Amino acid sequence: MAEPNPPRRSRAAPLSLFLEGPAALALRAALVVGAAVAALAALGLMHP
Repeated sequence: MAEPNPPRRSRAAPLSLFLEGPAALALRAALVVGAAVAALAALGLMHP
């Protein structure tokens, strides 16, 4: 009667847990800032 429910902890478990955790906002902000900086650098508007 007890159906086996194997936890999906193969490869994306840590990543999914991290994305669903409180660090999601920080990660998204970092990705947005990184994308913006990369775009500006590619356009030559920023000189690091």
